[in-house]
Amino acid sequence: MSGNRRWRRSKKADRQFERRERKKAEREAKARSQSEKRQERIKVIWQELKKAGPNRLRDLTAENDLGAILADLVDLQKAEIEHMRRPHELCEWAKTHAPEKLDALEFAHFRDLVERIWRFYPHPKLTPKQKSERERQGYNWRGVGLIECEFGGKGEAWWRKSTLSGAPGVPYEPTCLDDIFAGSGVHKWRLQELFGMHRNRFPRKLPYRKMGREIVYGWRAVEMIMDALLSEEPEERKGTRGAPRRIWLSDPNDPELRTRVLSGIGARINSLSLSGGIARAFLKVVRDHLADSAKK
Repeated sequence: MSGNRRWRRSKKADRQFERRERKKAEREAKARSQSEKRQERIKVIWQELKKAGPNRLRDLTAENDLGAILADLVDLQKAEIEHMRRPHELCEWAKTHAPEKLDALEFAHFRDLVERIWRFYPHPKLTPKQKSERERQGYNWRGVGLIECEFGGKGEAWWRKSTLSGAPGVPYEPTCLDDIFAGSGVHKWRLQELFGMHRNRFPRKLPYRKMGREIVYGWRAVEMIMDALLSEEPEERKGTRGAPRRIWLSDPNDPELRTRVLSGIGARINSLSLSGGIARAFLKVVRDHLADSAKK
């Protein structure tokens, strides 16, 4: 056989492959549909139990209906856990064997999340030139970073409108800084994602460390960026044509945004078990700029 000859599957093999892929897609679609139905049923059961009240619960217990309802809830949750087992195992494998691809997927998920959140909030229409500029820059996402989104209220509003908050007693948790607080290092694009700002707005000579060929930034870099952006004054930075640049956590329609975000960061730090140095550094930034906000 010639070395340049390319191997090709037979038509029969192609048909078998297409049939397997079609059956696989059908199974996955069926599993997703069943999962959605389970989630809706779980949500309904929790809401019924929450509204029942002590008298109704006693009646259900006497009629042996409460045990049946709880057993149904447990079975539904077990089935949902089993449905999620494979994605969880795949995610754990990717953390070790394909971290860069996992980072890219998380980035795509974040952008999709921000787009869904912004559907609930009015925003000015962009001109074709502004749309082109935003796509070229690829970092601004209408000026909303993860920190502002999660601690400022937009993320919680979206979360409460989704099925994620269906179970009573489950609190909303802003988690975008948890890895930083735990001492993990992140890429520079993740810093842009957290602050919703281009890297040219960050301080120069941020501390970093190398992991193989990659450069990652730890909590000290995030603390420096946060302090620098919060220290900016509107008149200190001008755009290329005199238009003032957006100042982080500054919104004329929401004067309490900065206070709300900083207070939320402080509360999150106090709710976690952090090393003393990390907690002290971030809490100092929070206290200093909360005090500055109170003076204005």
